[in-house]
Amino acid sequence: MQLIFVAIVSLLAGGALLAFFSRPATSDRAAAREYLTRAEANIAFLFDDVDLVDATPAAQTLIRHPTDSRTDWEAFISVFGPQFPHLRRHLSTLATDGHKIITSPDSPDIRIVADYWDGMARLVYEDARGANGHSLANQATIKAIEAQIESYQAIAEDSPMLIWKEHEDRSIIWANRAYLAKADGVQNGLASGIATWPPQQIFENLDRPEDDGERVTGRTPVHLPDQVDPSWYEVTSIRHGAEVVHFAIDVSAIVRAETTQRNFVTTLGKTFAELSIGLAIFNRNRKLMIFNPALIDLTNLTVEFLSGQPTVNAVLDRLREGQMLPEPKNYKTWREEVAALESAAKDGNYCETWELPNGRTYRVTGRPHPDGAIAFLFEDISAEVSLTRRFRSEIELSHAVLDSLDEAVAVFNASGTMTMANSAYCKLWHKPATGLTESGILDEARQWQESCAPTPVWGEVCNFVGRIGERSAWEELVIMNDGRHYSCKVSPLPGGATLAAFRRVRDMAPTIHQPLGLEGRMQQGV
Repeated sequence: MQLIFVAIVSLLAGGALLAFFSRPATSDRAAAREYLTRAEANIAFLFDDVDLVDATPAAQTLIRHPTDSRTDWEAFISVFGPQFPHLRRHLSTLATDGHKIITSPDSPDIRIVADYWDGMARLVYEDARGANGHSLANQATIKAIEAQIESYQAIAEDSPMLIWKEHEDRSIIWANRAYLAKADGVQNGLASGIATWPPQQIFENLDRPEDDGERVTGRTPVHLPDQVDPSWYEVTSIRHGAEVVHFAIDVSAIVRAETTQRNFVTTLGKTFAELSIGLAIFNRNRKLMIFNPALIDLTNLTVEFLSGQPTVNAVLDRLREGQMLPEPKNYKTWREEVAALESAAKDGNYCETWELPNGRTYRVTGRPHPDGAIAFLFEDISAEVSLTRRFRSEIELSHAVLDSLDEAVAVFNASGTMTMANSAYCKLWHKPATGLTESGILDEARQWQESCAPTPVWGEVCNFVGRIGERSAWEELVIMNDGRHYSCKVSPLPGGATLAAFRRVRDMAPTIHQPLGLEGRMQQGV
């Protein structure tokens, strides 16, 4: 009998254990879902972060919208935000507090009970006045719609943009505050001083879209009584059935800026067109944006080619093909210099003289411009170079003529600087044979005085060189330290310059030169 009792007890215990271990495990989330299911009559939500994982039927009707791109959490906030203005801030600490009751400022009977556990947030919308779940959902929906409508109305009314709605017959059926204020300005105050409805039409003959949902945008001027220049507006019109909504933005500043820019570009174009210097401006992508007619004349590049906005390298290649680059063609080095200029700093520059095969000479200058642009100037300096070469040739010829003379000759300019001396002068006075010197009359007089016997002639020469006004040539005899006699002749030259010439005198008595001595010159008034 005991054995039977033990067997029964063991069987019962085993069955209890088997039933216990075979019972399905339920997690906290499952318990939460079960609890939520029992509250289907309420408006309840279960969130995992920003994702809605479950909701009662009444709650789902509030935030489930197929076309809504917002997260579930943002949809929840937008629905209940009008009734609970600080809802987002209150719920931001729910994970820390664990439990919150948020009351609507409109009615203490309306509240949201929020609980947080195991990463889940359970939010229940309650109304202590006893309304059921569906009724509460309808009230919440109506509240959200009303708040949204009020928000849209406030945005439209407070917008600085002119907004108005017209019927098919172009009569105004609604306008915001900005439009009404502008209409009063256009109307300039009627005699009665009372605003009427519908308001004054500001924009006449606007293009209207034909199809529903189509939009048309254009600019139109508005002439106000107290303005000399019209105000410009960019108007966008959208059709909704038999009505058209218009949005007008004041773009007067943009129109003025565009007009100024066009005038400036036109002025620049006229200026560039009259320049004899070829101009080529490349943008930051190194495409040609601006060029003038002189560039075509100087480079023989065609208008079609330049109008195609070629790059710097393409222009150089075309110049090379047309033999408009210097010879010998060190083309690789030249392009490397240009490339270095493109990446140079703000104060970088490029300047080079091109000796072209056709005999012409160009000065090409490159300058970096703001926003990464770069400008090239092509200047024909053939005449300048030819004139410089001719002057240099004439100067060299003059030196050769002077060097062929036996007389020692030096030329001083009006400021007393010696600008020219021949080889005989340099040999006589032990000067380096440089032809052109920067020595002054006082330095030369000091050299003359050291090499000659004492005489007042050198002071007279210095005075003659620095004298302003009419001057006459004179001549005087000087004696070198070694006993040689030289005739010193001083003559005026054009431009205030002075010629000093020294000629050797042999076997002549000094009295021969008395008429041109100091006493004789004083008698002549020199």
